[in-house]
Amino acid sequence: MKSILIAIILLLSSSISLDASAGEPKHLSDFPVLEEVLDFVNEASYDLDSYFKLVQIDEFQFDGMKCSKISASELKKFVEDKFNKVSNFYPDEGIPFNKAKGELGHFIGSANYQKCEKIENKDKYQIISHYFQSLEEDFPNLLIEFEKRIL
Repeated sequence: MKSILIAIILLLSSSISLDASAGEPKHLSDFPVLEEVLDFVNEASYDLDSYFKLVQIDEFQFDGMKCSKISASELKKFVEDKFNKVSNFYPDEGIPFNKAKGELGHFIGSANYQKCEKIENKDKYQIISHYFQSLEEDFPNLLIEFEKRIL
């Protein structure tokens, strides 16, 4: 009887800890292949007509930004398009783009996001910053910056 009671207590405590971890925000560092590909895309984008950077941020202000609601699948496609542009430019590098796309889906999850855009014009380039705020607590907030060169 004592062993049954102990087994029940252990089972309940493990399910409680699983529920607690389910609500934890995801971190980019938990997805090493995605992080590696993002680093490569960041570096490779200097050879292209636009610079690309994706970082995870805690929070941000929407003051004066144009915002709209998008789905996780739209956000995923947005990032995958940048991956495809770089993989087409560097087809033989052996970078695990497909595996990174799978991790991207797990990282972004199924939440809806608020997408906000900020544009800065410089002399020879334009910086377009896209902020993605998860509308659910356990998914990440992201900043994606593009630096588009004006020739």
